[in-house]
Amino acid sequence: MKILNFPSQPHFFSFGGFDIQMNRVIENVNDFEISSIKVDLWSRNVDFDIAHFWGSSNSHKLNIEFCKRNGKVVVVSPLFPPDSLLNNLKYWAKIQLAKTLGFQHSIFLADYLFVINESQSIFVKRYLNIPSERIFVIPSMLDEVFYSDLLGGFDIEKELFDEFTLCVGTVCQRKNQINLIKASIKANFPVVLVGRIDWSDVTYGDEFLTLVKEYPNLVKHFEDISAEDLKYLYKKSALVSCISFSETEPASILEGMMFNKPILVSQKPFSNNSTFSGIFKVDPTNISSISGYLMKLSKVNIIEYPKFDALSYRPSNVYEKYKSIYKTISK
Repeated sequence: MKILNFPSQPHFFSFGGFDIQMNRVIENVNDFEISSIKVDLWSRNVDFDIAHFWGSSNSHKLNIEFCKRNGKVVVVSPLFPPDSLLNNLKYWAKIQLAKTLGFQHSIFLADYLFVINESQSIFVKRYLNIPSERIFVIPSMLDEVFYSDLLGGFDIEKELFDEFTLCVGTVCQRKNQINLIKASIKANFPVVLVGRIDWSDVTYGDEFLTLVKEYPNLVKHFEDISAEDLKYLYKKSALVSCISFSETEPASILEGMMFNKPILVSQKPFSNNSTFSGIFKVDPTNISSISGYLMKLSKVNIIEYPKFDALSYRPSNVYEKYKSIYKTISK
């Protein structure tokens, strides 16, 4: 069986957590029965069984239609807005308007949808009226290093603070690192940020780097580090912060839970994920409130997350789930 994978967008325009997940799956589901490859749009070879489209952009629509005409099984892995009544109604209204105007969204052409959690599955069934038998829930995966004894940090240890907040993710306005830095300065509590800068917003990138350079005793930025070093940072951090304005299911929250760290997140719809029970929520625009939480949570040692099942995010378990489902839907 051969799976042909189509990316959500060219990687030179955008490359984030969703794309990392996609590439891990493509590279690791191969076995003696499955061959998973990346699409070569210049190739004339149509020798594949399943077309897997990552992301729900309508830019996929033409290729999905070609696959359907040629008898291929079509899978779409969409990312829907975080679960809230307003978000759900907005998305539903957009879909209905497109239908009224005679346009069919690409997700309705898929034979199957792979979603990352139960709330996304419920959304698909309730608002898009797609039957349960066409929906599969497959969790995101964390790096295997989080399940091993491997630990890095030897190269970066000398650059770190004794205590700090850890924030992991692409540096951009949506992820709101500048407000976190300002709150850290106000709290006089150091912050370590890990992630590449999204230079599509030059103004935000420049302001971020200016703050990093102006406050070396409180702010440290690592653009690209190994998984072992990242694990070390989680282990050493006092707390983890993800005060984005919008997310789906951030890996940094799940990774923080692996170490039972206090986790501060935005009071936004994505924080209502049932798995996140036990996290602390804050208004991401209120610097004083964020600062207060940083000081409070820096004194907390261990937090229990009763609804977090670490093993369900282990790569080997996630890969096996993909393999099993691919085999089921190809029959």
